[in-house]
Amino acid sequence: MEQRLLDQLLEIVKKQSSALELQSRVMLANGADSSVKTEHTNVVSQSRPVSIENNEGKFTSNLQAVAHGQAALEQEVIRLVSTIAAYPPGDLKLTDSLKSELGYDSLMMMELQAALKKRYPDREVIVPLDITDLTIRQLIAIVAGTGEEGHGSPSEPGTPLIQSADRQEAEQKIAPSVPPQFKVEQFAEYQDLCQRIESAGEVNPYFRLRQGINTDTVMMGGEPYINYSSYNYLGYAGDPQIIAAVQEAVAEYGTSVSASRLLSGEIPLHGQLEAAVSSFIGTEDALIYTAGHATNVSTIAKLVGKEDIVLHDELSHNSLIQGCLLSGAQRVSFPHNDWEALDRILTRTRGHRRRALIVIEGVYSMDGDIPDLHKFIEIKKKHQAMLYIDEAHSIGTIGATGRGICEYHGVDAREVDLLMGTLSKSFASCGGYAAGSAAMIQYLKYLSDGFIFSAGITPANAAAALAVIRSLEKDPSPVSKLQQNSRLFLERCQQHGLNTGLSGDTPIIPIIVGGSERTLKLTEYLYRQGINVYPILYPAVPEEAACIRFFMTANHNHEQIEWTVKLVAEGIHSFDKEPVML
Repeated sequence: MEQRLLDQLLEIVKKQSSALELQSRVMLANGADSSVKTEHTNVVSQSRPVSIENNEGKFTSNLQAVAHGQAALEQEVIRLVSTIAAYPPGDLKLTDSLKSELGYDSLMMMELQAALKKRYPDREVIVPLDITDLTIRQLIAIVAGTGEEGHGSPSEPGTPLIQSADRQEAEQKIAPSVPPQFKVEQFAEYQDLCQRIESAGEVNPYFRLRQGINTDTVMMGGEPYINYSSYNYLGYAGDPQIIAAVQEAVAEYGTSVSASRLLSGEIPLHGQLEAAVSSFIGTEDALIYTAGHATNVSTIAKLVGKEDIVLHDELSHNSLIQGCLLSGAQRVSFPHNDWEALDRILTRTRGHRRRALIVIEGVYSMDGDIPDLHKFIEIKKKHQAMLYIDEAHSIGTIGATGRGICEYHGVDAREVDLLMGTLSKSFASCGGYAAGSAAMIQYLKYLSDGFIFSAGITPANAAAALAVIRSLEKDPSPVSKLQQNSRLFLERCQQHGLNTGLSGDTPIIPIIVGGSERTLKLTEYLYRQGINVYPILYPAVPEEAACIRFFMTANHNHEQIEWTVKLVAEGIHSFDKEPVML
């Protein structure tokens, strides 16, 4: 190993010598002074090696200086990798893969790119975001400008690893100032958005205006459509009994509680709803927030901090990731539903962190699949971690009576530290909840910023969710109907040879078309046939995974399902026979 390193360093020194000799010849040819400065300063250590001459002692001294510079660069890159990942520098190996072993995701890779650019402003460091098995050794090679195994852009022959301090200082002095951006039209993000909207042309399915209740059918432009873009899973959003409960609440308490619940915004409906949620799920207590997104952000941010680590599934919802980022904890993503990878990461990191929080979802909203809860609880206990589950799409939809992932897997809900859910889907309202032990809920009730500094949930929303839960406890048949419809749709897709990905036992069924252009065309084709469904396109998913995502409801009937799947199959097969033109 040492001999290999010396050979590599010797090659670098030879390249430096050749570059300096060439520089001397050019200067002599131009009439310059024959004395050429050969002093170079290491960007990390600022040490000065001696000039390279045909003298064994001086050559060895220079070689040692270069070796010192390379070692210092390696240490600095490892330090930056460690800062973003969850591992102390001493635990990292040069062979560690940034993604599969250290839990880097695209956001962390971009953060690393920015950190390297700030640390080495004189280097053109471009981290290849598309390489999933990039190792620390390969990253060091990219930063050094030598490249390795086809990764990165090697420097031109003769470019020294040790940069000139004078040149670095001069480049910093002449660096142009950053142009100010003070109008949104100047934002690169806005310009990119405009280009994407323009490129969609007339085939832009977003923000279409509808009339009436968002259920199995919907009115758009005065025409009826079979609707698969609704979270109204159990059909309660238009139920007359739920509407009546809302009207009564508004008549008694008004349209808003007009204050934070901590002060004068508390009404009886709030406590009744929290008691109903905790009883329905099987926890000691619950806390109601005004929005599902805010529930995740505020709760996670209060559970962990800078001394801790939070580990989330790579397909986690934006609200979960935002909560992780806001917390300041070391954030690590693990491969989708891969509890074994989670175990390996915690084995290496848990001993260095005060708290560890595992974040998963009950049903994943893109793929419609369910994690193995038993395994995640096993990992949680093994590593003395907390487990947080987002049940936005699993509460009301899975389990014999719709009580979510714990009922589905036959697990006591008290085995999970926090079960979060939204009120806007199965519960036909708007808001979010966090359910757990009495101590956990008391902690959040007095310390969660998103709860304390927000007005309480409206009387209308509280009444709607409460009425739904009470109805489900008396008659869970809408859950059975939803599950029957979901199974029928999935079975018919499989019979037609359609690719439904990982979906199973959930009302979320993506049909993978492949290619954003094909997917947009199929969406428009279905719309013209009276079916309202929305595409999931790149960059939300990889280009080859572009799909149309169907949300089933208890109100759909068999005729609608049979007709829809038949049209989808015909549309996809027609694309294979003719070119896709938009």
